[in-house]
Amino acid sequence: MASTVCLWALVVVATIQLPAQRPIEPLVPTPSQRVMSDEDVDEFAAGAVRITTPGAVMPIIKKKVDPKITIEAYKARVFGRVIIAAVVGVDGRIEKSQVYESVERSLDNESLKTLAKWRFVPARLNGVPVRFLVMVQMEFLLR
Repeated sequence: MASTVCLWALVVVATIQLPAQRPIEPLVPTPSQRVMSDEDVDEFAAGAVRITTPGAVMPIIKKKVDPKITIEAYKARVFGRVIIAAVVGVDGRIEKSQVYESVERSLDNESLKTLAKWRFVPARLNGVPVRFLVMVQMEFLLR
């Protein structure tokens, strides 16, 4: 009888010491919003070769820098995907870039700054280096 009471007392103590469980909120990516139309992309990339151009060879990434989530987005628990339209120049650097799909302003800006650090082997058309339109996706995850 004494051992039964002792066992029961241990169970009660263990139960009392457990912290209260809160329901865990699932992390859902923030939906991105398209901010450029196809016509805007055409105007933005005027004079640049595209993947659909016969004989075009895409640029190859030489140096890739990963984006970092911003403090503002982290505090607001905002994460997801930013897509950037960019023109890679004949020197392999980003000539210009613009947000195509947006998640949140600070993540958009971080994406643009990060992409400016990337370097490419220039695209070629019939063996000649050319300006090339690329669409780059930057993923921001909470860890």
